[in-house]
Amino acid sequence: MKVLQHLSGRERTWLALAVIVVAIVVLDRVVLIPVKNNLDAMEADIQAKKAQLVGYQHSATQKPFVVRAYSRYEPYLQRVGSDEEETSRILGTIETVARSTDVKLVDAKAREPRGEQWYKLFNVEIKAEATVQELVKFLYKLNTSEDALRVDTLQVSVGDRGSPAVRATALITKLAGTPQTARADL
Repeated sequence: MKVLQHLSGRERTWLALAVIVVAIVVLDRVVLIPVKNNLDAMEADIQAKKAQLVGYQHSATQKPFVVRAYSRYEPYLQRVGSDEEETSRILGTIETVARSTDVKLVDAKAREPRGEQWYKLFNVEIKAEATVQELVKFLYKLNTSEDALRVDTLQVSVGDRGSPAVRATALITKLAGTPQTARADL
């Protein structure tokens, strides 16, 4: 305080102005700039959320079309019973198709179904013997069957010497929905 008493009126005014300017600069750096940066960040976040919302609204308007498209494939994804019943049904379909195309099934092994929350993938490995024409008919009928079976891998080797038959090993899969799968989740 003694320092202020020795200052003239004009010096005191300049000192007060300097203190006010320093206070304004400190206030600007400590309070106003961080608040402005936060507001800018929130504004950018709001703009991003608005753009995302527009995308979600577009998806929501497409729901009837998706449901209509999904309903066309719904029978193929529905399961009749447990995993064992579904595997048994797949094996039955494979056997029926093999009989109708004169393919001799040597072995059929069902693998453990695997999948996620909304679907399960059923795999069956088969070994068969047939002529090439019979094998092609068998594969075609499997791929066009009501159960929507698909041949994922196929290995063909020559059969016995002098025989027109070939040996084939195939991995046949079926994609099926889980019991939780429901159209309401779309």
